Amino acid sequence: MFCTGARITFGDGRIAAARNANEMEKIFGMASEFSAVSCFADSIGIEANLTNNSGEFSYENRDNGEKFSVKADTFEDVKKIAGYFLTTGERCPDYEWTKI
Repeated sequence: MFCTGARITFGDGRIAAARNANEMEKIFGMASEFSAVSCFADSIGIEANLTNNSGEFSYENRDNGEKFSVKADTFEDVKKIAGYFLTTGERCPDYEWTKI
């Protein structure tokens, strides 16, 4: 595991913390609407604002000033992108990230 955890915000404002990808999968398995995902480790991080469990992710590397974004069209995309980062600390290569 790369990252120390993720903060997942429910649509009603409740916040859950996941320490690893397995815990994140359990939280995402709840029959609920989610509004945000945030995960940072040292100088890199990934954040998403979600609507109807899809949304826009941004990835930032503060060491070199790079920022990228990608759209998650489905909830499966959201889980895949967030889980990949939580495990590796990298942008999921299955998606085309746009430099911003």
